[in-house]
Amino acid sequence: MVSDSLSVNFIKNISQALDLKNNAVCYVACSGGLDSTVLAYLSVHAGLNTILLHCNFQLRGEESENDEEFVRQLANDLGVKCLIKKFDTDRVSSSTGENTQVTARNLRYNWFESILGEKDYLLTAHHHNDNVETLIFNLIKGAGVKGLRGIPEIRGKIYRPLLNFSRDQLESFATKYGIKWREDSSNFSDKYNRNYLRNNVIPSFKEINPSFIETMKSQMEYFRRLESFYDRGYKEFIKKELVEFKGFKAFEISRVTYHPDHKLFLSDLFNRLGFTESQANDIFSSVKGSSGKIFESPNAKIIRDRNHWLIDFSMGDDIKIKKELTFPGESQVQGKTIVSSIFSVDEYKIDPDPNKAALDLDKLKKPLIIRSWYEGDWFVPLGMKGKKKLSDFMIDAKIPLSLKSKILVVESGGEIVWVVGFRIDNRFKLTSNTRKILQLSVKD
Repeated sequence: MVSDSLSVNFIKNISQALDLKNNAVCYVACSGGLDSTVLAYLSVHAGLNTILLHCNFQLRGEESENDEEFVRQLANDLGVKCLIKKFDTDRVSSSTGENTQVTARNLRYNWFESILGEKDYLLTAHHHNDNVETLIFNLIKGAGVKGLRGIPEIRGKIYRPLLNFSRDQLESFATKYGIKWREDSSNFSDKYNRNYLRNNVIPSFKEINPSFIETMKSQMEYFRRLESFYDRGYKEFIKKELVEFKGFKAFEISRVTYHPDHKLFLSDLFNRLGFTESQANDIFSSVKGSSGKIFESPNAKIIRDRNHWLIDFSMGDDIKIKKELTFPGESQVQGKTIVSSIFSVDEYKIDPDPNKAALDLDKLKKPLIIRSWYEGDWFVPLGMKGKKKLSDFMIDAKIPLSLKSKILVVESGGEIVWVVGFRIDNRFKLTSNTRKILQLSVKD
């Protein structure tokens, strides 16, 4: 058993963050580099039910194959299972038009999420230096207040237990215990923006403050508290100022502009709706012009109407639809009627209409919620065994961008049971054991 302050803190952190009852599997994303190799050792020696996951993106020829073999041998040495997935990354990148890094990330996380079971976790080896790089990168891109928080420690089933440890700490640990790792030659190239930051910008900061990386730990904690304070103010502002007017969500201009921080909060809202900074400034300037001016983003339309800014449809976090469904019965949502009916198996005839969903009633929990979809939503599409991010499902289904923001989901017990008008979740389908059926149907 490895005994070290780093391993002790690792065990303490992970036991507080995760529910590891029932021998939950902790999948470790392992490239073979320093960070993920140390994470693999820490997970195994902490007694976690560990399985290594390795992606071979086939981008570096023999080097990629050697990385794969290294992770296989590492798993063998640690006495754990290892799953390997090869990707033709260049081909996928060419077909989607996305750059190689984005393509690799999407392939990686789609595969990871298809593997995770309901009680499982994915551990990734992001550390404090990665967090600092992310913060700087976000500042350069103009990511706003949320960009200051860096990488979240937990996001759904993904946990990053090394965020409080620096790369120097991980390397010292590896050296102390004779842990070998692979060096990725691409990390030394300035071809990628993050590498340029790591190899050039951050060393310049360290010339000014040799303790820059360590100093940023306390600063990032301060930024997280600052973001939490800002979020409370933003939500209170939206809740108080956003009203119903002429069938739209709207802001009363004479009232909202009286608020001392209205430009701060509204700029954030406009950004969430997909408007550029230039468009946001034009919206503010429209106060001095005549009514009728229309501003459009990929997700919404804002109309200057006399003393109001009218918002025509939105993806904004605080203007999402969320409503409890009546079942059996009818519910009005988005100008449509959702009809909920209960049938016995004997009296029910399956209807292939995509605007109707047949669900196993005994698998559902009250209340049923119909709501707008969120980034990060996932479900198990009918006919599939693994999870799929809803955003990826919509891409595969070729749903136009103009319609994506209108997609609704029905939720039971925190799980998506139906992507309205498209597909039910495989876990709630009818089986030979089904006794009662809940049919949901959409009527215009």
